Amino acid sequence: MDNNIIISLKDIVVDFDGETILNGLSLDIHDKEFVTLLGPSGCGKTTMLNAIANFVKFDGNINCGKLSYVFQQPRLALTTVFGNVEMVLLNVIKDKAERAKMVQKYLNLAEITPL
Repeated sequence: MDNNIIISLKDIVVDFDGETILNGLSLDIHDKEFVTLLGPSGCGKTTMLNAIANFVKFDGNINCGKLSYVFQQPRLALTTVFGNVEMVLLNVIKDKAERAKMVQKYLNLAEITPL
């Protein structure tokens, strides 16, 4: 990846339940570049961000450094940390065991363990 490129997406394809949400998306975001995603509801903005964060399965290639993901609205529920992280993935990963594995992966990365 070019030293000046901080996020690179090449030919990204995301399908949900047989519906193609992103089809062949390619994008390079350079250091110090300001990027805005605009489009109507349902056009794939959040799906693209979820693919970059590896929250959804995708075909293609994504290269990026460390990133942070902040939601527009507070999304903490009165449940466990695991439950709050899992909530983000409920509509993304249908299989409960696969979803739990992904949640545990991110809790481990954040060095969060059950009490």
